[in-house]
Amino acid sequence: MRLLHHVAASIPLGFAVKFIGGSNEYALISVVSSIVIDLDHIPDYMLTTKGWYGVKDFFSFCSRSGFDRVYFVLHAWEWAILLCCGGFFGAISPCLVAIGSGLAYHLAFDTIGNATSPKFYWFSYRASKNFSANKLLSSVRPKIHRGGLNKV
Repeated sequence: MRLLHHVAASIPLGFAVKFIGGSNEYALISVVSSIVIDLDHIPDYMLTTKGWYGVKDFFSFCSRSGFDRVYFVLHAWEWAILLCCGGFFGAISPCLVAIGSGLAYHLAFDTIGNATSPKFYWFSYRASKNFSANKLLSSVRPKIHRGGLNKV
């Protein structure tokens, strides 16, 4: 999803957290965490490009899935589950549960809206593929055919 879509999609999350928890602060935390999770693309971009070439280049790079390795350390169901379950059992702060709900909400939209395998959003799965973008993003990258470059 694009940034603007994530921002718009996170608004119902904020209302839900406010309704369930009664806290404006936790609602805001869940919304912000649902958006800023995408900052984990920046280190992967910089590792591949060996630098920073501006916001426009960054978004263009991400839209064409130009990564060599895909770590995306925050895009992981493991963290969302750990944070949400920790809150359910009273083991962690409600603030961390709000962060976990934001992560889970974002991951749900990415899983539905992106052309990757649902397994992609498990850090352990990406690790099992050595974080190789060629293995993990083959379904979303352009491929060369006899007739030219086509999106498969």
